Amino acid sequence: MKTKHVFWGVLFISIGLLWLLDHFINFRYEWGELWRLWPIVIILLGVSVMVRNQLVKCVLSGFTAFILAFALFASVKYGLVYSGNGMEFSFDDNNHGLMSYHYGVTDYSEPFSSKYEKASLHFKAGAGSFIVQDTTRELFFAHTEGKQDNYTLTKEVSQNNVDLNFEMAQRHVSIFSGKNRNRVELKLNSDPSWDLDFDLGAASVNFDLSSYITEKVSINMGAASLKLKLGDRAEETRLDLNAGASSIDIEVPEDAACEIKTDVSLSSKHFEGFKSVDDDTYRTDNFNSAKKKIYISIDSGVSSIRVNRYTKSI
Repeated sequence: MKTKHVFWGVLFISIGLLWLLDHFINFRYEWGELWRLWPIVIILLGVSVMVRNQLVKCVLSGFTAFILAFALFASVKYGLVYSGNGMEFSFDDNNHGLMSYHYGVTDYSEPFSSKYEKASLHFKAGAGSFIVQDTTRELFFAHTEGKQDNYTLTKEVSQNNVDLNFEMAQRHVSIFSGKNRNRVELKLNSDPSWDLDFDLGAASVNFDLSSYITEKVSINMGAASLKLKLGDRAEETRLDLNAGASSIDIEVPEDAACEIKTDVSLSSKHFEGFKSVDDDTYRTDNFNSAKKKIYISIDSGVSSIRVNRYTKSI
């Protein structure tokens, strides 16, 4: 039996059994501590890479899947324990006591100046839902739903360059009536050349960057669902993606050349329109001939990874 079959089978069975048992038995544990077991998964994955015996690999794979399932279950339980109607409860990082606050909607913006030729955005947040799907006449616009005024926006300008920092004050899961309400919709001006740096937790991410000139895109996220669309307005675009257990779906324009380098473990990979150069490198047929190039580097744990090519509409 293949190792990956054992892993996915045990993972789904474990998650199902935990939720089934929780339905009939009210588990009472310190979930805020137990979900931190997830680094054990990394240790076990490292051990399994060094082991050659197939039977031992299968046993390690099954145990790894169970620990991951338990950690994911504990993290969800930890979030759901502190939920209410219209009021959110969470741990204060300073005094570790319970604090409460109300749901709110906040907008942030930074005006655009024609002198800005180069712009960078550093965005840090915890768990939540994050969207980029449109442009703005402002340099930057963000619409947030969750804790009122929970983000800070700062700016530094040097000649024709502008550097934006948009950061979440309290990086934790916000729960209202059982639904995650840390939702952020970002809009950027399409004129400057952008360097984008996203540091996210467990998240649902939907980024359409095809309208922007993006030279560098860095995404660091935990267990997440990522949908990302890149464009070819820049001569060269470099994407550096670091993810935990995730579902990753990336679209690149068909006219641009693309190279993918992967460092993944126990992951399924589907790279449509790419040819394998070696075990970890894939390229499109037009890699040497196309003028515009996209370089993708993916470092992830247990993930489903898809990279598709799309035809631009005229």
